[in-house]
Amino acid sequence: MTNKQKKIMVSVIVVFSFVWAGLIGWKVLSEKKAEAQQESGAQYSLYSIPSFPKVFLEGDLQHTQKENFYPDASRGLIDKINVTDQQAVEKDQVLYTYKNEQAIEQYEDLKIQLESLVETQKQLKKQLAKASSVQIATTPVGDEPFMSPSDNTEEMKNTITSQINENASQQKRLNVQLNNLNGKQYSSVTAPFPGIVSIGKSGNEGEQEPILLSLTAPALQVVAYVSEKDRQRIHKDQLATILIYGTGQEIEGKIREIGDFVSQGSLSTSGTQGTGANLSQYPVYIDIPQQEGLYAGYHIQGTVIPDNELPKIPKTSIITVDSGSYVWEVVDGKAKRTQVDIQDWNVKYVLVKSGLRPGQIIIREGVNDIKEGDKIDISSLKN
Repeated sequence: MTNKQKKIMVSVIVVFSFVWAGLIGWKVLSEKKAEAQQESGAQYSLYSIPSFPKVFLEGDLQHTQKENFYPDASRGLIDKINVTDQQAVEKDQVLYTYKNEQAIEQYEDLKIQLESLVETQKQLKKQLAKASSVQIATTPVGDEPFMSPSDNTEEMKNTITSQINENASQQKRLNVQLNNLNGKQYSSVTAPFPGIVSIGKSGNEGEQEPILLSLTAPALQVVAYVSEKDRQRIHKDQLATILIYGTGQEIEGKIREIGDFVSQGSLSTSGTQGTGANLSQYPVYIDIPQQEGLYAGYHIQGTVIPDNELPKIPKTSIITVDSGSYVWEVVDGKAKRTQVDIQDWNVKYVLVKSGLRPGQIIIREGVNDIKEGDKIDISSLKN
């Protein structure tokens, strides 16, 4: 036999050995699977409880607070701007003041009128005192004969008293007007929150009013939008993962508020439903503690995993007895009877209120042939 023939012979033997070993391994594995099913005495199928679909949000980073201030002609003319561009201010700090010339003139005129009334009132009170002294002088003293006051004196007193009362009424009305004007001659506009000032410039062409200045809070927030089909699947204080497109980083946030109004221009067409129906979008406000290196205007995608939904399982997996409802859960490759609290959902599935969670594996069919502790082959798992 030549060397070439010897090499061919050796190669055939090696290949045959590998094929034989594979056949033996496949037979052993099949026998073990058959043995496992024989030990359980059951034919079954498995079901893995699916995770809840995530909710996706689209939006951008915005300042938590921003307010524009416009000139208000009803308060007069701007007397002084008390801040500079890009200045940091505290809450209630004065931003600018008005001077109202009309209110100043009215206030001064009313003060002069009031002073005149006060002086007139003093004179009237003196006249009343003098008229009263005439009446006192005609009152009987000792054995002197009684002398009645003249009708003219009594009438004079009544007239003076009436004038004093009218004077007091006029003073009261003037004081009310002065109080109403007080503070309108000069008035201040203060910062409603801490922030950074931007001094306004002339508005763009077509704008009716130029912005005098703006105040922006330095803190950022995520303002995103959720479609109506997912509006009820998220809630306040829920955690969200935020992908920042501008930097590629992911940060964690917490939902602070979900708007109950449809955002302007938020109607979008959904391609996922296959219906082409317009879906309303609702604003979602998310707090983000990590803000370093981030800027307003960065676009984001938010991801929220619903935590207020219930897992669903097939009705064929339920075992109902007097003590309640049960399923066969697969734990460490063995069947374990687990009690569940369920509610009806549709023809094929029920919702699990307690007892199971997404990711767990249960027996889907063949539940009546399973016993506690039976070995379960999860390689046959097919949802």
